[in-house]
Amino acid sequence: MAIRLRVFTVLGAFLMGAALVVLAGPVSSEEASVRAERVSFGNERTFAAGDRPQSVVSSRFDGDRKKDIATANLGENTVSVLFNQGGGNFATPGIYKVKVGKAPLGIVAGDFNGDRKKDLATANINSDNVSVLINRRDGRFREARNFRVGNGPVALTAADVDRDGKDDLATANSISGKVTVLLNKGGGDFRQAKSYDVGKYPQGIVAGRFDGNRKPDLAVTGGSSDDVSVLINEGKGAFKKATSFRAGNEPYGITRVDFDRDGDKDLAVAVNSNRSFGNNGVAVLLGNGKGGFGRPTTYTIEGGLVASGITKADFNGDGKLDIAATSVNSFEFSIFRGTGKGGLGAAQSFKLQIGEPTGIVASDFNNDRRPDIGLGKIGPGEISVFVNTTPRR
Repeated sequence: MAIRLRVFTVLGAFLMGAALVVLAGPVSSEEASVRAERVSFGNERTFAAGDRPQSVVSSRFDGDRKKDIATANLGENTVSVLFNQGGGNFATPGIYKVKVGKAPLGIVAGDFNGDRKKDLATANINSDNVSVLINRRDGRFREARNFRVGNGPVALTAADVDRDGKDDLATANSISGKVTVLLNKGGGDFRQAKSYDVGKYPQGIVAGRFDGNRKPDLAVTGGSSDDVSVLINEGKGAFKKATSFRAGNEPYGITRVDFDRDGDKDLAVAVNSNRSFGNNGVAVLLGNGKGGFGRPTTYTIEGGLVASGITKADFNGDGKLDIAATSVNSFEFSIFRGTGKGGLGAAQSFKLQIGEPTGIVASDFNNDRRPDIGLGKIGPGEISVFVNTTPRR
């Protein structure tokens, strides 16, 4: 199958510019305390998923009390749903697959038909569309409905951007350099509202209330423009022209989080470099509550060259949100423990048995109230699950 790999040109070499990079050296007492609060996981558990799984998402798709996993499988144009058998076990007999558009890269869960069950949507780079999968209420899904977006969609997010009570969709379109907004008409049907220019080769997208009102805004990473574009919601699903903020080399995945606990949404971005060491890891951009963001501070992954997936959770139970990110070339994922004051501690890395990690998700897979890790791996076509064993406080 021919895959449009132009999206991966974002992994070329670029200058670092103004980003502040945190390297080895003296640390504050705050950072030293964070380093001491280490996270632990049990042995890696692997489960078959599909051909080249990319993004992953977790929810209770079949309505029981256990969190399941869904993956977008680039190599076979499918979504795999792996049902949790209990205790974080996703046995292969529990796998379920459904067809979507060509070469799905991004996946998101949301309630797209108003029945309070989690549905799925994928961003399909080779068919320039989004596939919407409506949950039949038992974790199985109806045949995909496809909705046209811009050229080369690679990621998407779900949020009620027009505040009508229905989850809408927004895609990052890597080839056209635009974000497309799909407004939910009800019953799982969508209409294209408008597309907006953002940075070159956008790679990741997240929704959040960045200017302090109740309307979800959008933040998008520009893979080869080294920035984050923020689109402020004007109301009724329309957005202002994008404002760009420096993020660091080749920003990829993105998530929102209140790092400094001031009530304003901040951003964490996976940044990359295949040129040299020392600029690979997570960039933190603190929000001002008015739609603006400060200079990025980058926390490195030792020896990592390509950071891609990113997620957040309180992994060590100290009440402060932490970050987990995948590092493709070094076959590992890393945890950065939050200080609660806008910073992160040094990376703590966990090796994989085999396969390059792609998407990553934090979810409680064994119902012990501690966030575990699930991630997709290309090569073996598996997901890996790491159960959190950090001692309770």
